[in-house]
Amino acid sequence: MAGVYTMELKQQLLTYSIATNTFPSAWKMARVTPLYRDGECDQSNNYRPISVLSVLSKILEKHVAKSLMNYLVNNNLLYELQSAFREGHSTESASIKLTDQILSNIDQDNVTGVLFIDFKKAFHIVNH
Repeated sequence: MAGVYTMELKQQLLTYSIATNTFPSAWKMARVTPLYRDGECDQSNNYRPISVLSVLSKILEKHVAKSLMNYLVNNNLLYELQSAFREGHSTESASIKLTDQILSNIDQDNVTGVLFIDFKKAFHIVNH
């Protein structure tokens, strides 16, 4: 019985948060835990921080993200070749689309230029 009551209370909190466009301060708090990567265990730079957030904040975030994506898709606001953050799309599907476009251009005797940029290490140089 308590589980049902707890679920109803959580649902009411989420509904209220959405209806009032508010995000409770307690949900913004994260517990940061260091996760070991590799190297010497006594070196702090061999750990990366993991933020553990409130379950309710994660649920609300997923709901808002899904609602936003539905809005963007239903109103044709996404570029047709957008692959990132879309269900049923991946780096593989993006590669296939690119390959198809290149092959189509070759068949039509068109020149195709492609520029690839590796942003793998970019996160560390951006001021957060």
